[in-house]
Amino acid sequence: MRVERLRRDTVRIEEERDSLLSTLDSVKHSELLSDITECDKEDITRYADRILARAMTVEVAVRTDRDPQQEEALHQVTIDITMASNYATLYLILPFIELLWLKARDLCCFVAH
Repeated sequence: MRVERLRRDTVRIEEERDSLLSTLDSVKHSELLSDITECDKEDITRYADRILARAMTVEVAVRTDRDPQQEEALHQVTIDITMASNYATLYLILPFIELLWLKARDLCCFVAH
């Protein structure tokens, strides 16, 4: 019971760290920085870099021991999820690709005449 709670807490901490790193990266590359003075921009960037450096010193890991059969099952699930994600992305962008193709075809026909 205590081990599972420790594992959950560790995963939560890892997610918080990743969220912090993502937020800091967003702040550093935000378009809002272009609206402030160069001095303030440098201060914000320096502060974000300092926090980022400290956050990068934190290493959090939960190891899950698996037998070969479990490793293979995990590998297959990962492949299936990746393929499903790729198909979903393709399904979402397919109408845009088709629209671009139609516009390119019309443009080629217009230029040819």
